[in-house]
Amino acid sequence: MRKILYFDSETTGLDPVKNSIHQIGGIIEVGGKIVDKFSIRMRPMTDEYSKEAMAKCGVSWEQLQEQQPHQEAYTQFKDRLYKHLPFASGEKYNFICYNSSFDEGFLRSWIKANGGYFGNFFWNPSLCAMMFAGEALHELRGSMPNFKLPSVVEMFEEMLRPGEPRLFNPDKAHDAMYDALMCRFVYQNSLKLIAAKAQP
Repeated sequence: MRKILYFDSETTGLDPVKNSIHQIGGIIEVGGKIVDKFSIRMRPMTDEYSKEAMAKCGVSWEQLQEQQPHQEAYTQFKDRLYKHLPFASGEKYNFICYNSSFDEGFLRSWIKANGGYFGNFFWNPSLCAMMFAGEALHELRGSMPNFKLPSVVEMFEEMLRPGEPRLFNPDKAHDAMYDALMCRFVYQNSLKLIAAKAQP
């Protein structure tokens, strides 16, 4: 039975070596159904940070210092994954993110710093929801202000739910849990549109 982790992270900057994760959010899906959700905050494991990154997430460096150590957060993350993926079962998660190379780089660094290995949890390669959305929406790219996650979600909602109340609020973006939910929405609807286009 297929197992997926839709994942997002909030970080103290753009460099996975100098900067680090301060929040992760995940949606665990088994057999097409959501079985778990989590949001875990932590104290960054490095001291370098970008003021722009802090402002985007609406937190201060001082507030991040009050969070739990990143080692404790890793234990929570690992336990959450193994809850639905028994150790040594031979199964792994498909790792799906929006712009996955960014989040995967930070996650790999954090897992390695805690003595773990990304490949113990996840199949390679990871799946990038942004790439699927790029294929699904390529005819509409010229009408979009950018291809950031909130803009892509808005386009899908306009296409698939015209005139209906919006499911997502762009103002809530940059919370890892909320972004993971939006990632799932984009990935699933991208697959549907791509499949529809393939029909003769």
